[in-house]
Amino acid sequence: MKIPEEAARDVLHLGELSLDGRVRPVRGVLPAVLAGARAGVERVVKAAPEWDGRVCVVQVTDATERAMQVRILISGASSGDAFDLRCRIRERLLAFLAREYPDSLPRVRLEAEQVSQPRLETVD
Repeated sequence: MKIPEEAARDVLHLGELSLDGRVRPVRGVLPAVLAGARAGVERVVKAAPEWDGRVCVVQVTDATERAMQVRILISGASSGDAFDLRCRIRERLLAFLAREYPDSLPRVRLEAEQVSQPRLETVD
């Protein structure tokens, strides 16, 4: 089902990305990452044909000792445009972070117990 553009004209779409807090021990890295993210998001959004020119905001919505949560608000002329723009921003932001700040991306850590191999005994 297609939503009429008039019905979605004033719809605001947002996405969130949680950044791992491992960059925190280095003073000034979080503000640098955020400034880079803001500049990158604005550059991508302003050049995107899907953007309607109304909303482009990058905000830190939460920060703990382990992570910083960033919210990016954008607007598009239609819900489809806003969704496409949201995907474009997410992909470009993740590529930027992976290239420039790879340690800022979340990781799942798992410690597995080492299981000893059973010993095979031979019978003479």
